[in-house]
Amino acid sequence: MSQLATNLKTFRTNKGLTQAQLAGLVSRDSSLICKIEAGESSGSVATLTKLAAVLEVTVGALLGELGQIQRTCER
Repeated sequence: MSQLATNLKTFRTNKGLTQAQLAGLVSRDSSLICKIEAGESSGSVATLTKLAAVLEVTVGALLGELGQIQRTCER
């Protein structure tokens, strides 16, 4: 599984959101969220930006940049 897939699922579940709820908040289909979390898609830059905003993390944290994840987890 990709770092993006793992991080997206972690951040989403930490917020208490289902895939369908997150998809609605970013105006995407829930199947896309499922595919990203399964490592079958990486989504577009626009989608990643929207996901990061809703999850209150950086795109870097979603993608697995170590320093970004550490700062996010310290919040």
